Amino acid sequence: MRLARKLSRARLVTIDGYGHGVILNKSSCAEAHESAYFINGTLPAEGTVCRQDFKPFE
Repeated sequence: MRLARKLSRARLVTIDGYGHGVILNKSSCAEAHESAYFINGTLPAEGTVCRQDFKPFE
């Protein structure tokens, strides 16, 4: 039950970019939200959208 309660307060950060993930398609914006959550417990605003730092093959 505790896990279910935590997930009910979850947020999704959408990456507006190319490909299927951010590991190879870096997004400083998404990384900042990730760090803020793990360091301070700060959730991003609902509907947060980040862009990738570079286009493919740049």
